[in-house]
Amino acid sequence: MKSVDELLMAALRRPRIVQKVKALAAARHWGEAVGEPLAGMAEVCDFDDGVLWLSCQEPAAAAELRLRAPEILRFLNARFDVAVFTELRTTTRAPRRPDPGQSLR
Repeated sequence: MKSVDELLMAALRRPRIVQKVKALAAARHWGEAVGEPLAGMAEVCDFDDGVLWLSCQEPAAAAELRLRAPEILRFLNARFDVAVFTELRTTTRAPRRPDPGQSLR
């Protein structure tokens, strides 16, 4: 029977798992990659097969991210010394509604 350490090390050698871990790390460096104002309007929501999915609050933020995609992907790939990120895609979400009990003022 294999130990937990052996199983964990075997799992970490799988390319897809390594890519997912790096994508999660990219989420932590998101503000550095795009700048704080834009980072507040978009967040990393998924990563699949090289595609970094971003959820944006506004269509304008999504458009800017798509325009800056080559620069952002270069930054993130350089950060991790491997070309994990090949494409950036955006989705726009509706602004969050206030809780019913919250005042609008």
